[in-house]
Amino acid sequence: MVLNEELARAGASGPMFQLHNDMIGPYLDRLCSPEQRDRWFPGYCSGELIAAIAMTEPGAGSDLQGIRTTAVRHGDRYVLNGQKTFISNGQLADIVIVVARTDAEAGHRGISLLMVERGMPGFTRGRNLDKLGMHAQDTSELFFTDVEMPAGNLLGEEGGGFVALMQNLPRERVTIGVTALAIAEQALADTLAYSKQRSAFGQPVGKFQHNRFTLAEMATEIAVAREFTDRAITEHCAGQLSNDEAAMVKWWDTELCKPGHRPLRPVARRLRLHARVRRRPGLDRQPRAVDIRRDHRDHERDHRPRPGTVGLARSFAKPVLPVPMPSRSIAGENRFTSPRPGCIREAMPSVVPGHGRRDSRGEAGAMLAVRWHARGDVRVEEVPAPLPPGPAKCSSR
Repeated sequence: MVLNEELARAGASGPMFQLHNDMIGPYLDRLCSPEQRDRWFPGYCSGELIAAIAMTEPGAGSDLQGIRTTAVRHGDRYVLNGQKTFISNGQLADIVIVVARTDAEAGHRGISLLMVERGMPGFTRGRNLDKLGMHAQDTSELFFTDVEMPAGNLLGEEGGGFVALMQNLPRERVTIGVTALAIAEQALADTLAYSKQRSAFGQPVGKFQHNRFTLAEMATEIAVAREFTDRAITEHCAGQLSNDEAAMVKWWDTELCKPGHRPLRPVARRLRLHARVRRRPGLDRQPRAVDIRRDHRDHERDHRPRPGTVGLARSFAKPVLPVPMPSRSIAGENRFTSPRPGCIREAMPSVVPGHGRRDSRGEAGAMLAVRWHARGDVRVEEVPAPLPPGPAKCSSR
C-alpha cells in the first residue's frame, strides 16, 4: 500500500505495480498448482513476466455472468475464443489471466480462469486505447481466435472462476481506493501550495473567502476518506472486510478524483481554482464588467424561481454591482431568458465611472436596474429616479 501511495503521489501511473502485485498476485498464490508455480513464479517475482487479468468485454463489465468469451475443452487442451477490452497492461503483458465461460449452461458456475501466454497462436492485441489521463499506462483490447492451450493452463478448478474473482474483489477495490486517495491528497497539497504562491488583486488567491471555504471542504472530505480507508485496510488484513465496505472505499476515494457534478471533489476543485486565475491575461490588473455580470447571470440562473410564483420579484431583489456604463440607455446586454418580461429588479445607488453627470434631481451618480425584456434579453439600465426600498414591484408589459 505504501508503494502504491508513493507512486500515485508522484504521478507515476506507468509501472502499474498495484495490478501486477496486489491484484494478480493473490490469484497465482491461491490457485496455482506446484507445476504452475515452477513455470510462472520465478519470472513473475523477478519482473521478467508482466501479468494482466482480462475480465471486461465490450458487452460485459461488472456483470461477470454476461461474459461471452468461451473456452471449449478438446481432450487435454482448451480452445479459447472471444474479445476483451480496457485491459490494463494489455500491450506489455507476458501472461494474462483470462475469464472465460467453460460451460454455457451452468451460469456463474460455468466461469473459469485460464492463463494465456505471450506468443500463443491466435492471441493478438489491438490498439492502445486513448484515455483522458494515465497516458503512460497501457490499456488495450485483446483478441482470442482459436487459441489452443494445454489443460495445465487452467487456474484452480474448472467452473471455479467466479468464486475466485469474488474472493479477490475486496482487495482489488481497496487497492484502487488507496491509489485514488493518494492522488486526491496530492491534488490538495498542490492546490494549497499554488493558492499561496499565485496572487490576484493584490493578495494570494488562497486569501479569498470563497477559496478558503473550498479548500476547507476539500481537506474535510479527504480527512474523512483517509480514516475510512485506513480502517478498511486494517479489516482486510484481519480478514474481516466485507464486499460492501470495500466497494464503498473504492467509490468514495475514486469520486474524490473525478471531475463531475458533485461540487466538492478535490480534483475538480483544483482544476477550477487553477483555471480561474489562469483563464485571462491581465487578471491581476482589474476585473472586467462583463465577467461580473456573467457571475451574476450564473447565480440567478441557478436560483431562478418557476414562472408564476408568488413574490417573483423578491427573489431578484439583490443589488446590482456597479459596472462601467457606455451610454445612458443600455449599459450592457446578456442573453438569458427571464420568467416574466418587464420585471425590474431592485437597484442600488451607484456612481457611474468616467461620466460625472448628474441625474434629474441634480444628485451625483445614478441608479442601476436590471430589466428583462420580452424577447428574452436582460439589460442593465440607468433609471431616472431611485426605486423605493424593499422588494421590487413587477408588472407585465
